[in-house]
Amino acid sequence: MEDTSESGFAGKNSGKLPLAGTGSTTPWGRLEEGHDVVLEHGNHRFAGKVDALTIDRNIIWVTSNLGERRLFHSSDGYEVLP
Repeated sequence: MEDTSESGFAGKNSGKLPLAGTGSTTPWGRLEEGHDVVLEHGNHRFAGKVDALTIDRNIIWVTSNLGERRLFHSSDGYEVLP
């Protein structure tokens, strides 16, 4: 079991990552760690696996097959493609 602090942060990312939960109203509300995703915004695409996400799912970290890890915020305008 992971140790959580009063701030609600815990996890594999140096104890600074909020644990993922459910009930989000963001467009990414159904994403879970390990899901394969393609994020698109205009001509920009990023594909990989969801590495981590915040409780409210407003922030997700995605790692590509080449090992590049990027953070996305729900207000950045990226859309999850089906």
